[in-house]
Amino acid sequence: MSCNNCHLNGGQRELSLPLVGVAGMFPEYNKRSGRLYSLGDRIVDCFLRSENATGTGEGGLLTTSSKEVLALSAYITWLADGAQVGKNPAWRGRNTITSSSLIPIERLDSRRGEALFMVRTDKV
Repeated sequence: MSCNNCHLNGGQRELSLPLVGVAGMFPEYNKRSGRLYSLGDRIVDCFLRSENATGTGEGGLLTTSSKEVLALSAYITWLADGAQVGKNPAWRGRNTITSSSLIPIERLDSRRGEALFMVRTDKV
């Protein structure tokens, strides 16, 4: 996994979780953790949750002061140059699934999901 798995074209492609203009949205309340998140917190969360990271390569967990997190924070801040601080970018929230299109958890079939995953990975 890499950032480009979710944030296509280096975070610059619309409707593909773009990173352009998001730096000014932090700190932001994170419902999952129940607290304010800094941009660094969000990046660490991406590494740990989305990319299944276990450390920095040196055996330690990533922190908001890790060189990788600071580098990504600088890049995302650069992508926000000229964006209005505290205002949602126009694209934000447009790539979400509407409530009416969500499948209830009890209807999900893990065996079907596994079969679809295996077919896809066999083609790679």
